[in-house]
Amino acid sequence: MRALFWALIVASPAVARAGSLHGTIALPPAAPKGEARPLANWRVENGVLPIAPWPPDPSEQAIVVLEPAQPPEASKAHATVELKGLKLEPRLAVAQVGTTFDFKNDDLSPRTLYLKGVEGFMPAEATAPGATRSVRFAATGIWQVRDREHAHAATTLVVVATPHFTRADEKGDFRIEAPDGKYTLKVFYRGAWAATQPVEVSRGAEVSVKLAPAPSVANQ
Repeated sequence: MRALFWALIVASPAVARAGSLHGTIALPPAAPKGEARPLANWRVENGVLPIAPWPPDPSEQAIVVLEPAQPPEASKAHATVELKGLKLEPRLAVAQVGTTFDFKNDDLSPRTLYLKGVEGFMPAEATAPGATRSVRFAATGIWQVRDREHAHAATTLVVVATPHFTRADEKGDFRIEAPDGKYTLKVFYRGAWAATQPVEVSRGAEVSVKLAPAPSVANQ
């Protein structure tokens, strides 16, 4: 009986072990801060209020993705983008392909969102106060969602073909949990894919990534 028990164990298919990858991203030095040119001005009771471009935080823009050799099935998850205070939050979101983004209007007036530079998909459409517009992203890519009435209101959606992703912290450190195996590690930073390299995930695996200086995306 004992021999039969061990034979069954040997004959059973191998189960992928859950591993992890710890790494550090060497972020390029931040560009010197200059006086931001206002995007627009709001007229208020005692004058005008300038609207400056969004000051990017390097640590908030560093997204780490692990792509397996065989992409998994598309996600059926939902992610929320809030429209409030004449802004879109978060300003940068990452999700697996197939995710439905719910754009929830918490403002007191209609908000008209659209995809920049894309024809036919997510056209300009008003969302009433308190309402939600849901859009499923069935293709990978970097999608820029804009507000037709408010040029400064925008969000970037990074849609990837994998559920294995995370953000680096303020020091550039990150950790991703994924089954053991070989992957392609990609780093999204300041509006573009800034690094790509092969990695192998296992228990206690580590990697170091150095990014070259990236161009500014203040015009996005």
